[in-house]
Amino acid sequence: MRHRFDVVEGGCVAQSVIATVWRVRLGSGQEAALKHYSSGHMGNETSGGTYLQRAGDLAVPILDRSRDAILMAWCDGSSLGNFARAGHLCLADQALADIAQKLLAREMKCEGLAPLTALFSALVQPKFEDPDLQEAQLLARSLLGQVSHQVALHGDLHFDNVLQAKDGWQVIDAKGVLGPPGFELANAFRHPRGCRAEILTAEVINRRLEQWSGALGCSPMQLCQWAAIKTALSRVWKDVEQDQELLHLLLQWQRG
Repeated sequence: MRHRFDVVEGGCVAQSVIATVWRVRLGSGQEAALKHYSSGHMGNETSGGTYLQRAGDLAVPILDRSRDAILMAWCDGSSLGNFARAGHLCLADQALADIAQKLLAREMKCEGLAPLTALFSALVQPKFEDPDLQEAQLLARSLLGQVSHQVALHGDLHFDNVLQAKDGWQVIDAKGVLGPPGFELANAFRHPRGCRAEILTAEVINRRLEQWSGALGCSPMQLCQWAAIKTALSRVWKDVEQDQELLHLLLQWQRG
């Protein structure tokens, strides 16, 4: 991999079950971030690089990529998540809405992006005993079956996937999916990490539904439903207490 990307030296800066991120220096002297996927492929981020390249200056520049790795320009700035965790959640929510709106305004090409239905197969197909997952599954089948207007989406737009660059906020780690605008901030209701006490309050949920739906051009109900099924999908992948509580609250809201 060093030869493939002309890496001279580097060190690990982040690691997860899915991938390892290295801060590296290239033969040209440029610093970069090299993200290597342990499975040998990028999984549901396979079309993310394509999306980020089409996003232009709203995304951290992609320098190169292969089947199991992506090389990005290094960004020294902090994340929008850190800004939120520093006590600025309300301002961070507005910043995220602005970023989503700017990305949608780019009207990027849709070719080569993954269909949203592929992302939700783990929620739509199995049988569940949990009542909230059963309700979310029925809702997901209905929503996915009714989608008409589809656009290019980041697919995982939340606070820790937004970095402060020299000329403003830039996004990273896209999934690159084809779906309705209302899905773009569905996963953001689960974030930022470390702000559980705030994001599970009715005040924050209601504010986000009004604020973010306006930026996405959908109704608060549509956004709530997409947020509910995305939270349910995250529960299927890894069932944690915060997602259990959030899913229950979102399902209650959409029932009226």
